Amino acid sequence: FSINDIDRGGGGALYVAAGPTTILGSVFEDNIVVQNSPALGGALHLADGPALIANSRFSRNFALQGGGAVYIEADEAVIANSTFARNQSASGVNTGSAIRVSRSTETDVTLANLIAWQNTGSLPPILGSESGGSFTVNHSIVEGGWAGAGTNNLDTAPLYADASNNDNPHQPAS
Repeated sequence: FSINDIDRGGGGALYVAAGPTTILGSVFEDNIVVQNSPALGGALHLADGPALIANSRFSRNFALQGGGAVYIEADEAVIANSTFARNQSASGVNTGSAIRVSRSTETDVTLANLIAWQNTGSLPPILGSESGGSFTVNHSIVEGGWAGAGTNNLDTAPLYADASNNDNPHQPAS
């Protein structure tokens, strides 16, 4: 999913209205959602239902109002073995430069074996939340660190095979 551009709503490349949703081995890059409210989820907007994202890459996506790469409203989401690099959100508080979670009821988000590096926005690189929810991050590399729930997380530059692009694939030691 590359170089998609929308001017309103959410999910520059993909909007999922109802789940369950499974996304495996996908690449989302250079997608943009701007102008008009809401401008959420530069690459992907998960509106409802449980979601699983694995072995995927999100790079250089942009959302004006939040979730530079992904905006989650779903009840439950698991993101594993994936990379979030150089995504950006521009405005507001709790925008989440890589991932933003928003739900009127509690949302459970689990991130595992994730790399979140060089994402920019008003919050740390991993996520933002405007309402209830729990986040667990395990065995991940997070620029700036992760102080929330989870274990075995590092704030160490990932060993990208092509360091100039900060993209997959990774060197074996990463």
